[in-house]
Amino acid sequence: MIWYNFSEIIKDKTGGNPKLKVSEYLNKGEIPVVDQGKKLISGFSNNKSLLYKFTKPLILFGDHTCIFKYIDFPFILGADGVKALEAKIDIETKYLYYFLCSARLPDTGYDRHFKYLKRIKIPLPPLETQQKIAAILDKADELIQNDKQILEKYDQLAQSVFLEMFGDPVTNSMKWNLSKLNELGIWKSGGTPSRQIAEYFNGDIPWLTSGELENIYTFESIEQICEQAIRESSAKLIEKDSLLLGMYDTAALKSTINKVECSCNQAIAFAKLDNKKANTVFVYYFIQFGKDFLRRMQRGVRQKNMNLSMIKNLQIFLPPIELQNRFAEIIKQIETQKQVACQSLQKSEELFRGLLQGVFRGELINE
Repeated sequence: MIWYNFSEIIKDKTGGNPKLKVSEYLNKGEIPVVDQGKKLISGFSNNKSLLYKFTKPLILFGDHTCIFKYIDFPFILGADGVKALEAKIDIETKYLYYFLCSARLPDTGYDRHFKYLKRIKIPLPPLETQQKIAAILDKADELIQNDKQILEKYDQLAQSVFLEMFGDPVTNSMKWNLSKLNELGIWKSGGTPSRQIAEYFNGDIPWLTSGELENIYTFESIEQICEQAIRESSAKLIEKDSLLLGMYDTAALKSTINKVECSCNQAIAFAKLDNKKANTVFVYYFIQFGKDFLRRMQRGVRQKNMNLSMIKNLQIFLPPIELQNRFAEIIKQIETQKQVACQSLQKSEELFRGLLQGVFRGELINE
């Protein structure tokens, strides 16, 4: 097998193509917008003049996120920090995509990674072998996509139940009573202990950043701090079953409910809600389904961030608590089924990673 330098195989086709700003993404439209985010499609646009011009499949690389995407459909390039890569020679692009997915790049946080990607070497077996490898990995990836679709259907079910019981969170078509979040609990923001004191981050108290507000419930965090950090910094202990809301940039109003006592950084607001007035699960879903509208109401066009005062003044509707509690019980059943699907997804991803590494170590395909 012959190994090639990155520049011998791939050219960067990003330059000269227009990019759409995040603020201009639509929820629906004719043309998908693809950027460096986790989702394949991050939004839509109706601006046909921004269509990316290409004649063969592309690989998009998130310079900050290190996420690769295989693109073979009409699209618009979104935001900054994404590279559009095209093969220079006759090659199975899907094979190249999977190989790049297996590349190990240094973790530099949110810094740029493309300079490291350009240093890798790429093995090129005969084209027929490339196609066999791509076909094997396609089948493994199909399992992952099927599991993700099941999870999406559970999320759609939760939204359908919410709309059926309470109506649209934006229009309040059922004319429920309104309340500000400040009336439901005491809202505070977190803090970051000094990184110069190493022992602060050598404890067992979960310390969340806004990037970790991905799921309805949170049980752990990437970093942990100690009690000393709580005493000597602006970080605070957050009571179990509180509602946490992101405030900054694209993480604004991302949310979670902590299932363990924890802490968080200053980009997150939190409160333990009064359970006589509001069910935390209901409020979580209201904010999730009305998130885009609430952000627009609270932020100007040029203002990326929210602040604690804005969080306190967010207005939601509040049906009778008995109805909120009934909704939370239904969500509990849906979440139980989602956990089964999540476990299946985890196994599918483990299988894919094993195949990915095995293929490119030569364990599954012999020359």
